[in-house]
Amino acid sequence: MRISTFIFLLLFLSVKPFSGYSQILESIDDTSGIKKPQPIKLININDAIEKTNKKILEYDKLLSEKVFFVSIDSVLKKKEEIIKNEAKLFNKYNPNKLSQYFLENEYRAWIGYQKNINDASKLIRSKLNIIDETLAEIEWDYKVWLLTRKEIERNSAVPYGIKGKIKDVIYELKKLKESYTNKKKELLIWESKVSDLQLLSNDILSNIVSLQLNLRDSLLVSNKPPLWKTKVPREDVFPVMEKVTRSVKDNLRIIKNFISQFKFGGIIFFSILISVLFFIIRKKYFKVVSDKNEPGYKNVQLVFDKHWVSAFIIIVLSVWLTVLSKMPLSLTSLLATLMLIALYFIIPDFVGRQGKKKILMIFLLFLINEFEIMMWYFGNLSRFYLLLEGVIGILITYYFGTEKLKRPDKNSSLFEKRLFYISLILLLAYSLGFIANLFGFVNLTVMFYKLAAQSASIIILIYGIQKILKIFVTAICTLGKYDKYSSLQGYWDSIEEKTNKIINIIAFFFGLKLILGTLDVYRSSYEYVVNILTSKLRVGTISLSLGGIIGMVLIIILSYYLSKIFEVLFVNNRVVKKKISKGLAFAISSSIKYVLIFFGVILGMAYAGIDIGKFSLFTGALGVGIGFGLQNIVNNFISGLILLYERPVEVGDTIEVGELIGVVKKIGVRASKVRTYDGAEVVVPNGNIVSNDLINWTLSDDKRRLEIKVGVAYGTDVNKVLKILQKIAVNNEYVFPDPPPRVYFEKFGDSSLNFRLLCWVPYENGLSARSELSIAIYNAFAEEGVEIPFPQVDLHVKDINNGTLTQKPEVVMPPAPDNSPYVSGKENDNEDKKNKNKD
Repeated sequence: MRISTFIFLLLFLSVKPFSGYSQILESIDDTSGIKKPQPIKLININDAIEKTNKKILEYDKLLSEKVFFVSIDSVLKKKEEIIKNEAKLFNKYNPNKLSQYFLENEYRAWIGYQKNINDASKLIRSKLNIIDETLAEIEWDYKVWLLTRKEIERNSAVPYGIKGKIKDVIYELKKLKESYTNKKKELLIWESKVSDLQLLSNDILSNIVSLQLNLRDSLLVSNKPPLWKTKVPREDVFPVMEKVTRSVKDNLRIIKNFISQFKFGGIIFFSILISVLFFIIRKKYFKVVSDKNEPGYKNVQLVFDKHWVSAFIIIVLSVWLTVLSKMPLSLTSLLATLMLIALYFIIPDFVGRQGKKKILMIFLLFLINEFEIMMWYFGNLSRFYLLLEGVIGILITYYFGTEKLKRPDKNSSLFEKRLFYISLILLLAYSLGFIANLFGFVNLTVMFYKLAAQSASIIILIYGIQKILKIFVTAICTLGKYDKYSSLQGYWDSIEEKTNKIINIIAFFFGLKLILGTLDVYRSSYEYVVNILTSKLRVGTISLSLGGIIGMVLIIILSYYLSKIFEVLFVNNRVVKKKISKGLAFAISSSIKYVLIFFGVILGMAYAGIDIGKFSLFTGALGVGIGFGLQNIVNNFISGLILLYERPVEVGDTIEVGELIGVVKKIGVRASKVRTYDGAEVVVPNGNIVSNDLINWTLSDDKRRLEIKVGVAYGTDVNKVLKILQKIAVNNEYVFPDPPPRVYFEKFGDSSLNFRLLCWVPYENGLSARSELSIAIYNAFAEEGVEIPFPQVDLHVKDINNGTLTQKPEVVMPPAPDNSPYVSGKENDNEDKKNKNKD
């Protein structure tokens, strides 16, 4: 039977490739090798008609997605109209009279327009790809059915019903082909329009960037006459309401366009999620934590109870400012103002009244500086507003910031000391800006004022957000400590410390980004750093970049920490411990840890642009090295895998290998760590554990049989002793009730009646159990009058002469020889001679 089956398989495998190859040849041209449509065989006509009709329905359904094409028509028409109108308005402005505020606003608006245009272009391109693929399939089916109809017409035996169905299929395919072609034309027209809009947006953005660069390069150029020579024409001031209305309309127009083009669904959902988390943590903290002496309780109470509205506003608005980094300046100013007002109520509880006064000072300076947005519409009158802003800034920082240059005393908080030095910088910036404005350096004046007002506001906002986030982390970690079933017990202090460090790092870089953006050097600095990171360095055939190397290191570090987090969550999870053994949990977590680290290294090398295939020579050499010189390491590695998956030893087991006995603390790739009962940590190669005789005291369970032997004097009631021993064992807290303890009368000893007490106790409490049981036995025997004898030996010496036993036999000493110095009298003479010789 087996031989026939084997022959059949051989024939099948030899015939099947040729049959498949013949079918392929039917649809491939012999000369060019290009696949060509072939007519459908008559036997498969009905099945093919049914399948094609299903495909026609799918094609028609895809084409009937009118929502997409309607959205293309409506949305792109609106975008085209808005962008062209905005371009006309921008080109009407005099480029020499545009302020830095106006240019930054326009830049942000056009960045948004460009993003929307690029998104539309990607959407159209994706639809065009789908239409091209579908058209190719329709064209193929159309040609196949044309050939099929030609073959069918030659055969007179084919029923007219089938011919009619084939004709209908060809008609439907032709209609679909025309419909898809028309839609493709429409999309190509829109793609062309989008390309024009992209060119237009690129031109406007390049003009804005060049104007911003000109303003930045002309900081040290006196582009205006001195202030005492500046005249304010009537048309720069009047009509006042017309200029105010114009500034308001321009800002509202930009805001309206931003709102109409930006999709707020994601950020609204994220804000709701943060809000829910905020209120859950707030409610749960005060429900669980009742001890006011708990570390951080006072700060948590200030944020979550006393000023929870302000804290909530700050957290939500900080998310909006972070995500909507390209929103118009007027909206940014509004959100920043609301956050400063909210901080005004929180910060004083952390830094005192002096801090409150200085925050109010920074808030006023920020509002005065933001009012410049409107003043640029009043021509030369804005020069005098800058003068007034400089005077107010100098006076406020001198009287309230530095308190007439009075240094903070030793009792002042660190925050107040830092605010004093910040106020000194503000005073210097306003003074330099005031002087620059007098002599016509308007751009330099604007830069100094922005540096003073906005940078100080950024520092205060970053400090407040950082403080609130740290308190938020403290509340979460405190709740984790109170949760007895948490798998992270013992790690919460470390988590809080490391999270706070991460918050500090993010706050520093985010604040630096905002300050550089205030000085209008962030984009140039960013491009400079990107150029450095992306510059290629060739080492042989390998091309590396600094950014790729940094990214590789960060990916590997991230994968390592992810593996550690997963290991902690998996091994320490109580639910996991209940369902699977600790050894299996450790094996799974270790496997995932190694897999994550391995893929982290692979992804990191791929990110750095290192071709892993180029390491084939190295791996070959490594294999030769392993074969000759690293056998012991490979043996330990394989043994480590055996320990992980076969699990003869698990972490926490008490093992005995040779003369070593201790608790397994870690099973590594090469070696395992065993902690002895003397406190020493011994690193044992895995090969020694696998290949040598191993005693695992706690593999299946931690029960250990304890044996205590005791003897009592002859004449003692044996049944009484059995009951005493049984009672002592049952009442001991270490003794397991199942299996129950047993007591046996062992044998008649030389001087005692011997008993054995056998019971099962936890392995880790073996010594304590033996000690307590022995003491209890001694005390119980003493109370019941049971004597524990000690071994006694009576020595009786038999008299050889008369055959009777004597209590004190006579000792017979043999006589000494004649020449012995111990013969009577000679011993003393010898001693005298020795003494004389010594003298």
